[in-house]
Formats: sequence, structure tokens, C-alpha cells
Amino acid sequence: MESAERVERTYGAWWLAKSFGLFGLQAWGTAALFVALVVWIPVMIFAGLLPGMALFLLVVPPVLWATRQDRYHRTRGHKLAGRVARSRGRAKGNWPYRSGPAGRVPTGRFTLPGILASTTLHEFEDAYRRKVAVIHHPSVGHATVVIRAQPDGASLVDPEVVDRKVTEYGEFQSRMCEEPGLVAFSATIDVAPATASALQDAMNGRVQPDAPAPARQLVAEIVEDAPVGAAELAGWVTLTYTLSEHRRRGLEDRLRELVERVPVITEELERTGAGIARPASAQQLCEMVRVAYDPGIQAPLEDARAAGALPTLSWSDVGPHYADAKPGYYQHDSGYSITWAMSDAPRSHVTHTVLGRLLAAHPALDRKRVTLLYRPLDPGEAARQAEQDLKAAAGYARSEGTAAGALQLQAAHQIASEQARGASMVDFGLLVTVTVTDPERLADARDAINSARGRIVLREMRDAQQAGFAASLPLGVVLNGHRRTTSLKNAIRVQLPAALKGDFS
Repeated sequence: MESAERVERTYGAWWLAKSFGLFGLQAWGTAALFVALVVWIPVMIFAGLLPGMALFLLVVPPVLWATRQDRYHRTRGHKLAGRVARSRGRAKGNWPYRSGPAGRVPTGRFTLPGILASTTLHEFEDAYRRKVAVIHHPSVGHATVVIRAQPDGASLVDPEVVDRKVTEYGEFQSRMCEEPGLVAFSATIDVAPATASALQDAMNGRVQPDAPAPARQLVAEIVEDAPVGAAELAGWVTLTYTLSEHRRRGLEDRLRELVERVPVITEELERTGAGIARPASAQQLCEMVRVAYDPGIQAPLEDARAAGALPTLSWSDVGPHYADAKPGYYQHDSGYSITWAMSDAPRSHVTHTVLGRLLAAHPALDRKRVTLLYRPLDPGEAARQAEQDLKAAAGYARSEGTAAGALQLQAAHQIASEQARGASMVDFGLLVTVTVTDPERLADARDAINSARGRIVLREMRDAQQAGFAASLPLGVVLNGHRRTTSLKNAIRVQLPAALKGDFS
């Protein structure tokens, strides 16, 4: 029998959410230039040539300088604003950050810094009596539920199964667009070195007591040799909701209402290839944050867990003792981190392995965290955004007359068409954070990410490293709610095509 050759599936048709103007400017830059010209013409008529030329030189060149975009879609005005904000924070004594009894925190505790300082942690039980940690963000009125996942991976998996898992993940995103009160969700993969205690604990729980002696000896040898160069991969999914405003209901009741949705969401998530999905407990969340800010504490924590003496951590004591937001990196206790933000997705269609190299462990990195940020759009907003993007793409294609403009117009047409047929639409972005314990290895960390990013355009969050580090953690930080803190504004808009639904039923 002749078997038809399988065609590998590709994915794409995303669109960069931006406006287009004259001379490579954004819409607001073009509007500022137009206002300047409107003011300049009457001055030329009534005041004469010299005052008009003086006004022209004082206004137009600075506007062009401040609003022109670079290859990362950032203007000089954005960069200048970031530097000014960082300088003001340092002048006010916000940096370097010191906590603890000898620090500047009024409570004397090891409080989280920056946009995480006001957060509080609560714990409840779901219908299966599993502990569920919920993070409250009072400054923006959000609450976040965190789910732990154990991704299956694609190794030794049939291509048809991979395609089905990708489709299920698209269905999960579409389902999240219908989740009441959901403002954002994220998926985080954390790659870190596996300690001997962690591997020993994991293997001991899998070895049967009545197993043959040679098999037990082989497992013991594997455990003894594996920690050298071994990597541990952890998956996290966060769902951030806006809290409903009911004056007769307290905070605890509103948070408990979110916990009631967790069982259904974890069941849906397990169908996407996320493996066993379980809600994170308060202790697990505190351990993750504590190690992220102080990677040198990972081995002692694992040893304490293996010995049965792991202390109960409190949310008010998981922050760094010392942290400083430098222009090119973020120093926090024993770690030095750099965070990149995606400024442009691959222009061409991609396969399911597009993030493979970026997610793989690298010997030059002590820890690596890759976070996909999603913002679901309700049907009304999605329709409006699709039409606006289509008009902007048409204007850009006419003004540029290039192949790139034609492809963007084609993508905008497909998005609008799919959305009109009922497809869901989300804004998504990507954050990559790497951590090393020696500042001399920061250059090697940059080289490792630059060689692994592929066709994804990544930009260092130079003046917002602290905010980027916090946003890449699976804690449900929605950067749009902290515009004064971060300069991450670009989002990639993608639709979830209705054509993918039901292909593998």
C-alpha cells in the first residue's frame, strides 16, 4: 500500500500591533509633526521668515529625533524616558534595594521589591482538597492562580500526536478568551540545574521496594553520576483575573470564587501536553520565588527537603536581601540576571519546534526562564482591533510598497477574516530571563541567547530589568497595569484560527 507523505504543519499569520505614520514614525509622532507644521505656517505668515525658521528648527528636528523608531520599534523618546525614570528612582534612594532587619523596608522583613512589593499570598483548597495559592495584586486589583505543570515534551512522540497537542493548546487559549474576568494568562518554562538531593528524592519515590538488587544498584549509580550537567525543567501556568467589585463580599470570598474554577482548568490544561497539572501551594510558590531571587539557596533547600527539615516559608520573607537595577542587568543576592522581551515574531511561518533551542539547557547559564504572556480579547474588542489592524496594514502597504508590507497586509486580512468567522484572538509577548552566579559570565549568557533565539527578535530591557525579571516569574504580573514601571509596550497580536478546530477529531 502506498502511504501519503506527511506534510509538516506550520503556524503563523500574526501581526505586530502598531500604528504607521510618515517617515517611519508612529501615529502619535506623525500627529506631533503635523501640529508643529500647523503652528509654523501662521508664524511664517504673520511674523516673517526668520521667526518661522527659528520655530521650525526648535520644534521639528527634536520631534523627528524623539519619535523615530529603531529596529526594535522603540523611539528615542522611550529610551530617554526609561533612563530618566531609572535615574529618578536612584536619586530617591529606591536603588539599590535593601531589605531585612538592616535594610530600608519599614517592617524589617525580606519583602519583594518593585511591582511585587504590595502583593499578598493566600491559600485555599479546591474541590479535590488540593492546596491552591492565590496572589493578590492590590495596586491593580488583580488576583492570580498559579498551576504547576510537567510538560510531556516532543521526544519520541509521533508527529500526529504533536499536532494534536498543539491544536489542543490553541483550543485552551480560545477557551481562556471566554473565561469570565480573565485579563491575562502566561506559560513559563524554568530550566535550572538539578541538584543531587532533588534527583535522589525523585528517584526514591519511583523505585519499588521489591525491585531486583541489580536494578536498584543501577538506579543508584545513575543518581550519583547524573547531577553533573543535568537540568531540571519546571512548567508553570498563571491565570490573572480582575476582582469583581462587590461591596458586600470580602476579599477572601472573591478569591475563593476563583479557586472553584481550578479543577476544570487543570483538566483542560492536561490535554495540551502540559502533563500532570496541579495547583501550586503557597509553600511551592514561596520556594520558587526564593530560589529565583537567590539561586545560591537552591542546594540548601533541596538538602533540607531530603532531610525532612524544610522550613515553612512566608511570602514576606522570600524577597532578596540586596538588589540593584543596573543598565544592562539586574543583580539580586547571589544572582545576576538579564531579561529580553520579544519585539518581533518570525516573519515567516514556523513549526512547533520554533522555541526548541530557546528552551534547551545551556552550560553557560545557571538558570533560564522563558515566559509567554497572553492577553485574551473579548469578541467585541477583537473585532474592533482586527478592523483597525487591517486599515493600518493597508496604509503601510500603500506607503512602503515592499514585499514585507504586502505580507503584513495578507496577515491582517487573514486575521480579520478568521475573526469574523468566530475565531478568538489574543495579544501575546515573550520574555526570556537568564541568571548566572558570576558577573563575568554575563557576556557568555548574552551570546547563548543570541545564538538560540533563531528568527525571534529579542531586545534587552535595558532600563527595565527589574520589572522584566518580575514579569517573567509565574506570578501573574500584567505589565500594562504598571506602565510607569516598565517600557514593555509592544505586543504581538495573533488569532487562533477557526480552521484548526476539529482537524484531529
